[in-house]
Amino acid sequence: SETIEFIIEHKAGSPDVGFHSHSPFIRIKFGAGGSYRSFETVEGVIDTGADFVFADYALLKRLNSEPKREIEVNGQRGELHVAILTFSGKRGPIFLPYPVIGIDMKAQGWWQELVLGRHFLQLGRL
Repeated sequence: SETIEFIIEHKAGSPDVGFHSHSPFIRIKFGAGGSYRSFETVEGVIDTGADFVFADYALLKRLNSEPKREIEVNGQRGELHVAILTFSGKRGPIFLPYPVIGIDMKAQGWWQELVLGRHFLQLGRL
């Protein structure tokens, strides 16, 4: 299998990467729903303490994503969705179909709508 090469580095003035509340993020076009025709640009927070990719219910609802099934991760109930993550790669844009776990981030007081955990980060080279 081929390694997906994407670069995450902080450059002054770069609109696609940065820090928010001391958390690094990468700006990603996130698509969900049956047709993947609806995309929204969100800040995907890089969280090496998280195992998977998590999206807020509100984001998934705005994109008309239907859950594939309910799932439990680390004692927390969520919904399994399939999304498209689009971001800048070393050789151009990358369109990556990816499993995403929908949870209610706002109810937990989180500001982010998308968390990129270790499973996502292991796909590429940082």
